[in-house]
Amino acid sequence: STAIALDELSKKMSIPPFNVVATDISEKALAKAQNGIYSDFEISRGLSPERKANYFTKVEGGWKINPEISSRITFGFNNLINSAVYGPFHIILCRNVLIYHKVETKKIVLDSLFSQLDSNGAILMGVGETMLGLREKVSTRVIGNVTFYKKVSLTDSKAS
Repeated sequence: STAIALDELSKKMSIPPFNVVATDISEKALAKAQNGIYSDFEISRGLSPERKANYFTKVEGGWKINPEISSRITFGFNNLINSAVYGPFHIILCRNVLIYHKVETKKIVLDSLFSQLDSNGAILMGVGETMLGLREKVSTRVIGNVTFYKKVSLTDSKAS
C-alpha cells in the first residue's frame, strides 16, 4: 500500500524516485508479502475498484500485485531489537509494533530507528502509539490525524 500511494503521488506531482524496504520478524509474513498474491477478502479490505484494476492482476488463488510496484519493494527479515537494516531512510513506518514491548525495549528500538533516519526524515507510528517519555530530543508534527516524529538536530536544540 505504501508503494501504491507513492506511485499515485508521483503521477500527481514531481517526487524523487522511490524504493520501499519492507521488513518483518515473521518469515511467514515476509513470504506472503513477497509472493504478492492476495485473496478476494484481503484485496477487498479498503482497496478501491480503481486501485484494484490499476495495480493488480487476477491470477489463480487471488490477485497479484503488478511488477511495476513489486519491483520497487525489497523484502527482508529484521528484528528491530538487533536491527540489521541501515538507512538513511526518509520515512520509517513502524505501526503497531512497539505496543507489544516493555519500555526498555521500546527505547532500544526507537534509538535504532532514529539512527537510520535521514537528517530530514521522520517516523510514523500507529495511532495508539507514542514516543512520550521514551525519547528525548524529538519533535512532532501533526498533519490530519497522523503524527510525524523527527529527531531534533543540534541546531534545533540550541535554538530552543
